[in-house]
Amino acid sequence: MAGVVSAVLIAAALLAWWTVGQAEAVGAARAQAVSGEAGDRPVLFLGNQSLPPMNYMKNGKPTGIVVDLVESLAERMHHPVKIQLMNWSEAQQLVLQGRADALFQIDSNPDRLKALDFSEPLLATEFTIFTSADRYGIATMRDLRGLKVGVEERGLPILLLKEDPQIGVKIIPDFVRGFGMLATGAVDAVIADRWVGSYVLAENNIQGVKLIEEPISRSHSAIAVKKGDKNLLEDINAALADIRRDGTYDGIIDRWRSKEVVFKTREQLRKQVWLLSAILAALIVALIGVAMLVMEIRRRKRAEETLREREEKFRRFFEEDLTGDFITNGNGTIIECNSAFLKVFGYKDRSEVINQNISSLYQDPSERDFILDQLRMNGKLENYQTTRKHQNGGWIIVEENIAATFDKDGKLTEVKGYIYDITDRKRAEEERERLIVELKTALAEVKTLRGFIPICSSCKKIRDDEGYWQQVEKYVQDRSDAQFSHGICPECLKKLYPEFYPNNEN
Repeated sequence: MAGVVSAVLIAAALLAWWTVGQAEAVGAARAQAVSGEAGDRPVLFLGNQSLPPMNYMKNGKPTGIVVDLVESLAERMHHPVKIQLMNWSEAQQLVLQGRADALFQIDSNPDRLKALDFSEPLLATEFTIFTSADRYGIATMRDLRGLKVGVEERGLPILLLKEDPQIGVKIIPDFVRGFGMLATGAVDAVIADRWVGSYVLAENNIQGVKLIEEPISRSHSAIAVKKGDKNLLEDINAALADIRRDGTYDGIIDRWRSKEVVFKTREQLRKQVWLLSAILAALIVALIGVAMLVMEIRRRKRAEETLREREEKFRRFFEEDLTGDFITNGNGTIIECNSAFLKVFGYKDRSEVINQNISSLYQDPSERDFILDQLRMNGKLENYQTTRKHQNGGWIIVEENIAATFDKDGKLTEVKGYIYDITDRKRAEEERERLIVELKTALAEVKTLRGFIPICSSCKKIRDDEGYWQQVEKYVQDRSDAQFSHGICPECLKKLYPEFYPNNEN
């Protein structure tokens, strides 16, 4: 029994070994066949050079959604792959002539199926109508009847349009120039892949174009090889299944889908975000309102604080000023004054002055009319000296500087001024002037003798400038205001008139 079991196990092991060996041999044979067919020459994949964001040149290098997908396929294929972008019509001819191996981002149609084999679906495609933003009434392909529609020379859109003879087909060299023709009125609409058209509009900042939301056709693009190239097609499909299975495909699509907003026109964006904008608008307005209210409250608080500080500074300046500061209204009623003003006029408290008319302090009440005339002509009156009434009933001399404020109708609304008491200064000036006059008068009445006076040592006569000798009295009288009166001194009296000279006893 044990021998039978051992024989069965050995037979099963040999069968499994043979099966694995056969599978490996088949795989190796397939790889060898593919590799042998390709040789050292890389497989040449061609794409449309004017199909952004699917395939386009950037900085001299192929880039785009489909280019990324093909590069991921190349990493998993048994063939070395070379990617090249070029004119789409020329690319299709090269593959049909056997001078290139594959076309990517191509849609199948009956004519193409005669000469090409297509891979599994590569990318979903939505062909959409683009028209002027101010054109209305276009929603489906039927609405294009009687209009001129721009479309590329090859591809599914031109086949769809040709099915309806009432639609005028206009071949466009590329979508940039096609949208330019739309702007000039050379065509009424352009048919393009949604992503491609939106990208071209945004990238070239083309304005005034909108897309119709409902596409005229939905399909899937693929990779096409020349009819009968089964090995290459199987290699492509295996790699495509591999990138879908491991998440590489979805990662590439998601990465480019995150950029889709860049490719959308402003019209699309407005339609897609209007609801969100409406929902957020009220909240934003409310937040802005609250923020503005908070800012306004803070601004007012700062303004009030600044105003209080300024008022306090003005109050201190007003009160501490050494000049007598005052403010009156247009009628002359005193509405404010400082301590120096009270001191000038001899008052002890502001209540004695406030609401009193300023003209009550004038020596002549009509003087106010003169002051008001000067203020109306010049707006101010400077260094004005006058007499004012003191609280004790006396009069003081003051110097005033006054400024007036008038409303738009020329009516006096306020007068501000400051005043000095210059009574003592004026009195000192008057006293000085009086002394100067007296001195000048005294000097005018005085004659002086100066220099050397030649006098006789015996008779005491004086020689004048002409050489004549004169008595002292005459010389002095001629040269001064002095007058002489004659008398006799005691010594001369004793000498000349001894009989009249009293003796010591008498």
